[in-house]
Amino acid sequence: MTYIHTTQLINDPADIIQVSRPFLTDIKFTNRGRYKAKVLEEMFEKAQEKTRDKRHYGNFEKFFLYNSDLKEILPELKECFETVIFSTSVSINLTNQGSGIPKKIATDPFTESFALTSKMLQKYLENPEAYRNVLVVPVSPVVFPFTFKDGKIVHASKEIVYGVNDWLLDHNKKGFGSLEKSLESSGSTANYEFYEECFSSERRLYQLKKSPQEFNPGENIAAIKERIGYEVLLNNLIMINAFSNIIKLLGLTEINLFSMKTGYALPIIGRASTENKIPCHIIGGMEGPMRNTERSDKGESDISAINILNGFLVSRHAHKNKTIITPKTLPIKEEQGINLESLICPFNSYMLCPFQKKANTLEDCCNNNFFSEKEAKSVELLKKQAADMHFGIKGIETILVELMSGKDFDVVDSSRRHYSWRNEIKGKQIVLTPRFEVPSQLDIRSSSFYNDSVIGRFIGMYKYLFPITVKPNEFAEFGTLMHKIMFSQPDINYKHNELLQLIGFPVTNRQEYCERPVLYTNDGINVLGHFDASFLLQNGSEADIVVLDAKRSRKFPYAKLGYKYQLLSYALGIKNGLSLNPDNYYLILINRPFEIDLEKNPSILKGLHKSQEYTIIKVPNNDPFIERLNSRIEEVYLEDQRLLNDRKFFFSRLKEEWPFFQRFGDSREYCEHLISELKHHKNLRSYLKSRNESVGKL
Repeated sequence: MTYIHTTQLINDPADIIQVSRPFLTDIKFTNRGRYKAKVLEEMFEKAQEKTRDKRHYGNFEKFFLYNSDLKEILPELKECFETVIFSTSVSINLTNQGSGIPKKIATDPFTESFALTSKMLQKYLENPEAYRNVLVVPVSPVVFPFTFKDGKIVHASKEIVYGVNDWLLDHNKKGFGSLEKSLESSGSTANYEFYEECFSSERRLYQLKKSPQEFNPGENIAAIKERIGYEVLLNNLIMINAFSNIIKLLGLTEINLFSMKTGYALPIIGRASTENKIPCHIIGGMEGPMRNTERSDKGESDISAINILNGFLVSRHAHKNKTIITPKTLPIKEEQGINLESLICPFNSYMLCPFQKKANTLEDCCNNNFFSEKEAKSVELLKKQAADMHFGIKGIETILVELMSGKDFDVVDSSRRHYSWRNEIKGKQIVLTPRFEVPSQLDIRSSSFYNDSVIGRFIGMYKYLFPITVKPNEFAEFGTLMHKIMFSQPDINYKHNELLQLIGFPVTNRQEYCERPVLYTNDGINVLGHFDASFLLQNGSEADIVVLDAKRSRKFPYAKLGYKYQLLSYALGIKNGLSLNPDNYYLILINRPFEIDLEKNPSILKGLHKSQEYTIIKVPNNDPFIERLNSRIEEVYLEDQRLLNDRKFFFSRLKEEWPFFQRFGDSREYCEHLISELKHHKNLRSYLKSRNESVGKL
């Protein structure tokens, strides 16, 4: 999940130029090995042209305004601080040691999940005097310098941010977010985000293989590599020019850099220091802060690197104040996690399974009994869809272990504040949702909320009554099969059930906590649905409610409103069914990973099966979003009742919705059946009564 709106993600030369423009002077392009100055100049001019587009300028306007104001105060900012340190603006999230590879994020230092500043804060609280009068300048297109104060990290000049915010609010535009962070911070509104791959050809090419946004049909791999190489070089040259001028504005006579040797920040600051003829001191020496760590996946957030930074500041403070201080370099305590590795099953390629290494023969495969020989077409459909969309399906047990293993995931609320999943579950015990009685009452289905087609909702609710047999479309069939693999099991003693022991549960069959009915009643309207899975987060006598739902659709930065309504109705139904009073509801969508649709998949993608991804939405118990759901329930109910009773309304909606039905053969056939039946019935209610069905509140 991105931390800001996707239109404001800084990704290409035009974005970097637009944001960094206040710091830029004339860039001199020269031939650099196989990269020609003329090509670089042409790319720069093309990017310049893009920045003149009003839409592009509007997306990055606040960053331009902010950097413009920051430029004016940089000369006086240096006078306030004894030590200036340039630092990476990339960090891992808060994933525990031993829980698998943490996710890297390139965002501002005040983001809750940004592990680097959390680790800095821990050392600052141990040695507050050593961090006094220290200014840290993250190397980023948006320059957010911060300092240490009152047990927090804070923006070095909140006033200029407030000034820009005032202007933006006056023009009905969203301003900046969090400007400070403590270890107790909960929730943050991100300020900026960029792609680290902008500054590394290797990382960009690696990302291309995982999700080929750069792939153009007809363009060969060599051409893609050359184009990416030019773009990355141009991005770096722009940043070198910007930070060369930032160094001048700060009036620095020495440069301190906290960055590993392989990080993007080193070449930028190293070249900028050379252009200013100022020595660059890499904290940790020539080997950098990672000198004591072999191949750590935590980067500068590694304990060893943080200790080296701390030692540098403690020693510098001792030298300036003529005092002898022993640097505190105590290891930061890390909770142990669970590293569960799910790989492609050698016998069922649509499946990601943690047991696959132990499956040497078909008889060893734990998923061999999922489908009978009669369902061979279903298996082929699964294989085809998984191959086409480059993702694999995980069982619910694997998902639960991942969520509770110590890995960090982004959590967002309805106001788009971001939280750390690891912090949200801290001190809470997972409990599988107990069974409870559910009355068989139905006015609308929870799944109705993501279907804006009124006729489509009717078909979804009552098609089992229609006296016709319709073959489901391929997408719907795949969705059904995917749910079967994730939430049901082929036999009582299913091996995947054993995985629950990793998070402290006995072996439990899926039917105990998966695909169960749940009823939410609001103002007399009964909303019935079946959640895919659910668990509670127990904290003393209280428990938060978590519901999970798998979708075939791609993961997007922010979940569709209808999906959130659907999952929230499940959570509220669980609340009422168990008589709970939770502080929070957590709605977890399990999506296939985001990937653009390609006319033809390049050869580099063959056999690539990425893992499903999670979108986690936090809804506090007092969130106005709950009332929005209740209003939507009434709207849907009244609309559906009108469709039942009003023949004219049916045909007016049919005219609007017909393009939707034409896309899917099964839906079109159902719709054509209803059109035929309404020749003999005055309305849909009359038709359903003829099928001996009592509908809603008659």
